[in-house]
Amino acid sequence: MDGAFFYDGGAVLLSQLPIDDPYRDTAGIALRFGFTGGIYLSLEYGFKLDRKLWAGAHENPGAFHLAIGTF
Repeated sequence: MDGAFFYDGGAVLLSQLPIDDPYRDTAGIALRFGFTGGIYLSLEYGFKLDRKLWAGAHENPGAFHLAIGTF
């Protein structure tokens, strides 16, 4: 089992859809489990660094991500 801290960011740019803040970023922690044959299971939780508020609703503060495969 390994652990990691991460930062991830990216932008969505569409000429057909105006987006006021296209760049979004997240920081979080990951746990990675290795299995025979080079297969890994990764469980990650990212905290949204620039949550959006619109129409009185609140965006979730973070999100889980599960990945299975080779790294």
